[in-house]
Amino acid sequence: MTTAAEPPSYPATPLTSYAAVDANQAGDTDGPFKHLDSGVVVGSKLYAVHSNYPEWPMESSIEVFDTRTMRHVDTYSFGIYRGSLTWLDRHDGAWWAGFANYDEIQDGMTEPYGQTYNTQVVKLNDRFEPQVTQSIEVAVRT
Repeated sequence: MTTAAEPPSYPATPLTSYAAVDANQAGDTDGPFKHLDSGVVVGSKLYAVHSNYPEWPMESSIEVFDTRTMRHVDTYSFGIYRGSLTWLDRHDGAWWAGFANYDEIQDGMTEPYGQTYNTQVVKLNDRFEPQVTQSIEVAVRT
């Protein structure tokens, strides 16, 4: 079995924080969004990642908002896919997305939520389609 090197650790110190009594994962509990994890502003648009976490099967999408009006302007659905979309970023002409899976067993389930070893970082094109660039072997410590 291949052993993985210890990943680097970097110290981080928060600069400030803000109280947000109305904040939750997706705003209105009766609204169309279940679980917004993170977002990135590129140009005049906010690209927010959305999932149905902790529901099963996992479904995810990218929800796009106009930064000036905060109106919802587009959706890119992954449907039932690689895991729970938790982050998105733009780098070097491509989109990069993290699809998380967890070893936790959610309420009402008998199996873990996707198994952590299925977590993936995926390179996407401008239509948010996966780009296969190379195969990467990942060693998992047990």
